[in-house]
Amino acid sequence: MYLFAPLERHYDKGFGAMGDSFQDAATVLKNQHNRGNLNGHLPICYLFRHSIELFLKAAIIIVHQGLRISYGEEPCTSEPKISDVKKLKSIYAIHDINTLYKYLSRL
Repeated sequence: MYLFAPLERHYDKGFGAMGDSFQDAATVLKNQHNRGNLNGHLPICYLFRHSIELFLKAAIIIVHQGLRISYGEEPCTSEPKISDVKKLKSIYAIHDINTLYKYLSRL
């Protein structure tokens, strides 16, 4: 479970707790969704997609810290970064699920 503390103090920087919140919101909307509403599924899909992004980021941070894998030259306890072809980018600047998934798979 999660700490009763500010998100930035969580082991995974709060990404897991935020992912749970987005997933819960998507589930509530999905259960209450009026099927006749044109494009009403789009906000639901966005929330589920964002929860996946957040869960991937949480997993990347947990693997880095659990196995003590550094972020390039910086320790595993520093700001999380992901290698993006030629350089490291802040995990906060990457939103592509495919990039996050491939990075996690490489770990």
